[in-house]
Amino acid sequence: MFSPSMTKELTRYVRTLTFIWLAFLTAPIIYGFIGWMIHGQRADAEPATLPPVVPAVLAVAGVLAAGALFLFSRASLERVVRGETPLTGLATAPVSTPAGLQEHEAELLRRYPAFQTAMILRWAGFESLTLLGLVAAVMGAGLQPLLIGAALSVGLTFLARPRLPEFLAACRRSLR
Repeated sequence: MFSPSMTKELTRYVRTLTFIWLAFLTAPIIYGFIGWMIHGQRADAEPATLPPVVPAVLAVAGVLAAGALFLFSRASLERVVRGETPLTGLATAPVSTPAGLQEHEAELLRRYPAFQTAMILRWAGFESLTLLGLVAAVMGAGLQPLLIGAALSVGLTFLARPRLPEFLAACRRSLR
């Protein structure tokens, strides 16, 4: 069990991560609006024909972006919490830990920025599905790829929302 001081500190960190998550969740709506505006301006123009390689490249890129779900799955996030990934070196640790924490709690708190980095990378992978759809829409493929990418992005990002109980459970498992 964690001390109240640890739970309070983690709650603060998760609140910050939730604001970042909301930005990733709303971005596809903004991209959809941009695509709609571009598509509306082209309504009078002659429809563009894409070279045959473009849809294939976008499909491969979409599959690679969807791979972010696999790479940063819950199991991978638990490895981040345990400090077993290179992401630990990428993230900056909190400058100081609050007083009253036990040593193992302070160590887990120092690992939280790596967890946050992994979550942001995961959401960025999901958001790239919308961006691929936007590129296809701008190139003249219509709004359908954009709408599909945006729906997938919003759905996957919503399912990957930051939850304090899940992070705490991963922390507890890493202590075993």
